[in-house]
Formats: sequence, structure tokens, C-alpha cells
Amino acid sequence: EFHLRPAPDVKTDFGATDLAVLINKVESGSANQLTGEAAPVNASIVSRITRAPLLLSGPRNQRLEQWRLGNGVLTLQNSRITKGPLQIDANGQLKLDDEHRPSGKINLRAAGVGGVLKKFGLPDISAAGGLLGGLLGNRNKAKPDDREKPKAFIPLPLVLQDGNLQIGPFRTGVRIKPLY
Repeated sequence: EFHLRPAPDVKTDFGATDLAVLINKVESGSANQLTGEAAPVNASIVSRITRAPLLLSGPRNQRLEQWRLGNGVLTLQNSRITKGPLQIDANGQLKLDDEHRPSGKINLRAAGVGGVLKKFGLPDISAAGGLLGGLLGNRNKAKPDDREKPKAFIPLPLVLQDGNLQIGPFRTGVRIKPLY
């Protein structure tokens, strides 16, 4: 499902537009290979785009440049992707910098990432993330009536700045290229 509407609660921002995408039970061989999990993908992405009309007409590069110059922002308000035990929640904001690269911060929280980490030869930090979350007062546990085991979420803040991708305080070495 795909929903698009003018943001009803914003009167001062020209073209603030709400966007919602719902994906249910999508099978993907690529996602199965990446996660090592055969379960279907479910996603709910709720976002807002400011200055959206600037993205509607003209060649792609011109539209993106008009949006950038108009201080357009993509805000992920509430996003969740699940695939079997894997769950990723996200919120944050992105815009385009002067070099035409995505820039901003996305606050990710992940649970059930052990299989993905193992696939890349990384240790499963889920237990450590649960312990750290408990120490910091993380209340992201399942409700008592849930039949599943409570999930411990690991915070993974992503920062895109000056063409670099950073996870928490660590630079990844991944370079973000200009979109146009």
C-alpha cells in the first residue's frame, strides 16, 4: 500500500506531504541471502517530505536541486522493518548537502541481528546490547501477554555528514556519493 497526502497539521510549510508505505509478506531471495532468514519481509514506513512540489516537474537532477535549494527535508517519523526475528525501527531526518549527497541522522534500533552479523563474520552483540539497554533504562521489552521472547534492541545511530557514514561515534570508511 502507498498513501500520499498533504500534511494536515502543517500550515506554515509549503508542500509538506505525508507519505506512508506498507509492505506485507514480500518474498525476496536477496533479503533471504543477506539475512540468512527465509521469512517474508514486512515493513511500515511513515515519513514526511517538506517542499514536495519542488520534486514534481522537470528533469530529475533539476528537481533534486530545486528541493535542496528550497531546504527540503525527508523525515522518517516511524519506520519498522521485520523479517523473521530481525526487526529494525528507524526515525530521523535527511536532506541534501551542498555537494548533493544525503546528509542527516537516522536513529536505528535493531533486534535479532545476530544472523546478519554472523553472516559478515562479526560477533553477535545482541546480548551485550540487551545488557547495555537494561543498564540505560531501555524499556523496549515485549508486553507480558506476548508469546514471543522479549527483544533487546541495539541502538545504531547512523550519521551521514560530509560524504561519510558514521555508526554511533565510529566512522565506517563508507563514502556517500552525490545523487546528481
